Amino acid sequence: MIPDDYVRDLEKAVDLLRRSRDVIVVHHDDADGLAAGAIALSAASNAGLESRAICIEKMHPAILRKIHDLDADVFIYADIGSGRADIVASSMREGQRAIILDHHDPVHVEDERILHLNPELYGYSGESEASGSTAAYLLFRALAPEVAGALAWAAVVGSAEIPGPLKGLNRIPLDDAVREGDVDVRMVHNSEKYLVKHLKLYWNRASSSYTVLGSVGYYSGGPEKAVGSIIDRRLPSDDVKRLEEERSHRFKLLSSRAYRGGIKRLNNVQWFEDGGILDGLGTKTIGTFSSILRYKRIVDPGKYLIGMMRFPRVIPGLGEIEDRLLKVSIRLPQRLSELVKGGRRPPASMLLVEASSRIGGVADGHAFAASALIPEDKRDHFLEGIDGLAGSPSIDLHREL
Repeated sequence: MIPDDYVRDLEKAVDLLRRSRDVIVVHHDDADGLAAGAIALSAASNAGLESRAICIEKMHPAILRKIHDLDADVFIYADIGSGRADIVASSMREGQRAIILDHHDPVHVEDERILHLNPELYGYSGESEASGSTAAYLLFRALAPEVAGALAWAAVVGSAEIPGPLKGLNRIPLDDAVREGDVDVRMVHNSEKYLVKHLKLYWNRASSSYTVLGSVGYYSGGPEKAVGSIIDRRLPSDDVKRLEEERSHRFKLLSSRAYRGGIKRLNNVQWFEDGGILDGLGTKTIGTFSSILRYKRIVDPGKYLIGMMRFPRVIPGLGEIEDRLLKVSIRLPQRLSELVKGGRRPPASMLLVEASSRIGGVADGHAFAASALIPEDKRDHFLEGIDGLAGSPSIDLHREL
């Protein structure tokens, strides 16, 4: 099922790990990234490597410089890194190597120090057939097939961010998890559902719970707790409930702000800021709120929806960065999604990457949801630029890129 060139590159990564001494796993803070991080850490441990994990919310040169100032032979990027593999390459010091296990839209980088194991580069869709945790699981499976199956369920949970029944490469950890006795496949209303037996939860509910723990609780030790819980095959439900309640409270405040005129409209985009309401929570929350808001009547269905909040300068496990940044999330209302599907409007990821790069920011994501970090003092320039780009037909934007 796995193409020969993918198998060969997985074997190269296995060989690299077996020849190395230590590894730093850099992973994302949602369920897919947390599962990918747990799987990658387990693979490193199985290979006898000294390892530690660093959870980051977003790729940015200031953050990656601090990461690669750390001493390690190998850096594994799990469910993060593909969209800005160029920054990974430029941040690496002499003697360092990197393995990227991601499924987001990839940037092609010719650098022999990087093994870029994104299923998109082997003919699979990262939006429908492969998750970041599946990419990590395939490496663990190639390294130690006799023990990797114990974490196959985690890749199933990580894959829940992809809508619909699992397919493509995501069926591999599903089949392994079923054989391990960790997951039951059930038909509910003529659709497959996946019950994680030891958690007594369906895969999508488990996924949302881990995401809350890692992203909402990002600045209060949530990612470490989530990764440890996945490795220990458990879910700290009390912590999840507390964070869900806090997020719900903040979202109510932010919704009131939006309804009181907090959404500003330009020709092709509409935008809002959190006004400090989400301070203390992980910045993924601005994307989550934007995803909810895009269905509300106050949102123009034909304009790109952009949410922004300040990005904290202290990165857990790394320290303080100098840059003052804004976290930007872009979402598509339903009518606009149909236009993007038909190629009549630019995809969110392409739009945000171009608009951000023009003012010194960085972005990545998918066609219908993307995020960026931009300089705080360039906000107005960013909005002016992305509004102009958003009015271009997709083919015009391709030419511009």
